[in-house]
Amino acid sequence: MKWTSILTLKQKIILLSLIFGLFPMTLVNYLNYRQAEKELENQTVYQLENLDKDRKAEIQEWFEDLRLNVEFLSNQAISNEIFQKHTGSARTQLSLTAKHFGFEDVFFVNPEGKIVMTLKNGPELGTNLVKGPYSKTTLARCFERSLNETTMVDFSFYPPSDQPVAFIGAPIVVSADKYTPSKKIGVIIAKVSAKQINAIMQRQSGLGRTGETYLVGRDGLLRSNLRFSQKSDILKTVENRDLIQEILSNRTGHIRRVRDYRGTLVSIAYCPADIKDVDWFVIAKKDLTETILPAISLKRQSLYLGLIVLLFVLGSSLLFAEGITRPIERMREAADRIAAGDFSASIKIESRGSLGKFAESFNQMAQHLLESRAEIEAHSRNLEKEVVKRTRELSEKTQSLQATNYQLESYNDVLSILNTTVDFDPLVESILERVVVRSGSQLGVIYLLEEEKEPAVLQPAAAYGIDKNVVKSGFKIGEGLPGQAAASRDTILTVDIPDDYFRISSASLDGIPKSAIFIPITFRDELLGVLELASIRNFTERDVEFLRIVTIQIGIGIHNALSYLELKRLYADLQEKNELLSVQNEELQAQNEEIQAQSEELRAQAEELESQRRALEEKTRLAMEADRLKTEFLSNMSHELRTPLNAILGMSRLLIGGAAGEINAKQADYLNIIEKNGENLLMLINDILDLSKIESGTVEPSISKIHIKPFMADIVTTARSLTQGKNLTLSLHIENDVVVFSDPDKLRQIIM
Repeated sequence: MKWTSILTLKQKIILLSLIFGLFPMTLVNYLNYRQAEKELENQTVYQLENLDKDRKAEIQEWFEDLRLNVEFLSNQAISNEIFQKHTGSARTQLSLTAKHFGFEDVFFVNPEGKIVMTLKNGPELGTNLVKGPYSKTTLARCFERSLNETTMVDFSFYPPSDQPVAFIGAPIVVSADKYTPSKKIGVIIAKVSAKQINAIMQRQSGLGRTGETYLVGRDGLLRSNLRFSQKSDILKTVENRDLIQEILSNRTGHIRRVRDYRGTLVSIAYCPADIKDVDWFVIAKKDLTETILPAISLKRQSLYLGLIVLLFVLGSSLLFAEGITRPIERMREAADRIAAGDFSASIKIESRGSLGKFAESFNQMAQHLLESRAEIEAHSRNLEKEVVKRTRELSEKTQSLQATNYQLESYNDVLSILNTTVDFDPLVESILERVVVRSGSQLGVIYLLEEEKEPAVLQPAAAYGIDKNVVKSGFKIGEGLPGQAAASRDTILTVDIPDDYFRISSASLDGIPKSAIFIPITFRDELLGVLELASIRNFTERDVEFLRIVTIQIGIGIHNALSYLELKRLYADLQEKNELLSVQNEELQAQNEEIQAQSEELRAQAEELESQRRALEEKTRLAMEADRLKTEFLSNMSHELRTPLNAILGMSRLLIGGAAGEINAKQADYLNIIEKNGENLLMLINDILDLSKIESGTVEPSISKIHIKPFMADIVTTARSLTQGKNLTLSLHIENDVVVFSDPDKLRQIIM
């Protein structure tokens, strides 16, 4: 028995209501979700492919600029000057140019591999790239490859910089004149970091919330930082090996729903960077969650709406089972139309009850689906507009690059003339002809400053498109537009051309120029002249900037030509002076021999004095040592003598005081003599310690009044003990009132 046979009609109606009310809507929502998801993924892939092309074009343009800048520096006269003469001013100018081009450092290497100069004076300076400590680095490899042509060496870890860097090198070629073959005098190598690459690859435009672009080499290592990494990722592995292998095999394409280095499902587009000397790939990707976010939002809305419909169907089925069959059929028909892609389908509401509300909810669902699809289509149209905008910007950048390339070619053209000759007249005429042609002018004059005249004046040295003889001569500083440009040392651009100005004449043209420009020609802040150009069109800012840069090189070339003329004159003077110097050298030679003999004699005397000085120093040292020993001896002796003498004096005073019993008069006299002599001996010890004062002459006598008789009686008493037992008699005969003035202690020392 079938299970439907046990259901009541009401249950069957409810079941049918659920089947025909929810299933079509769920199916439509699922199909719409899958279709929206597929469309969004297609749009994301298309966006990533265009983003790949955009980043590729920017990277190619940047590296092409780097190559052109290195070649520009290698062909500059200033590079030749800094390489051959190491002048400070040229080095400063080149440092500013290198900083403007974005180089971290610039190396000048001679053909033997020696680094003769760097802008930052790093540890590489003076080392040899062939056999020195950096011979195994990418800097040495760049030098080997750049001897014959401009070459770039891929990023690699470079120890002196402690980070990955790349190098671009070009040979430096010079030629004395147009008849002499070019000569390679070395290689210029620019060190390049990944800062600008990271700035290009991490630019937020077109990436959204989770998108990122980066560069990967053929070795599978990164050449730029990742967007979501907080540290440097250069030369690190990011993707799995199988993904990198697929990119290397196909070179151009896309991959959907693949897990990246974060383990997140992403869509990836890739293409080769097509940069000379390296094999890099530009990879653009975006998270799947961001890609299908509108579809997920649509799915969520459909689920909420489905839940509402389910509740509505159940309620209406329970209350109005008998009248629900026909509305459900209408709903099924509308659902079929929606499933077929007709999102404008709706249900006609015939009642205001629960069934009518359900029909209204169904219509709202269809309207939401219609609006969601309209949003997706609008997003697609906006994306197409963005692609058109990017294409237009790329075209404008290409035109700008072409104009820049033309200016560089023009600049190199002028430099080639400056490097081919130093003869003044041919040089000035050739330079003027080339500048007029390259700048799109029709008339041109070069004025040179003649300072010999008073006051200094500007004289025409070369003219193009007009006869030099008809050009007004003798412009003073500040007179006329040429004189004003010379006085202000600044460019003057005018479009108000008077009728009496030089006319431009040809078979098909005869008229007055539209604009004229006057640029001062200087060398190291020294005014050399003025360049005047006129054209039938208005000069642009790019033209003015080009002419200013070229005028700097014209100043160098004219200065070199004038220096060459001065050098020839100085050479003739030098030959004449050399002949005079040869005669003077013979006289100086004789004087030099005489002075040398005197020097030998003075050297012998100096050696003798040095020997005497050393002997005197040795004697002084010995005397100081003897004095130290004497002082030490006297100090020790005084201590050794004072100790027993103080004991004797103490004992004699005790005996005189009766400490050992009563003594007679004779014993008392003896003890007094002992005490007196002991005190005299103590005074003598003190006097011995005063020898150092005597030697230095700092002893000062203490003068006082002395009665001679008692003074001498005391001395006789002391000395009488020495005469006893020797059959000698010591007596004193002095008048009572004899008085002298002297130092008692010193006098006692003299007498005794």
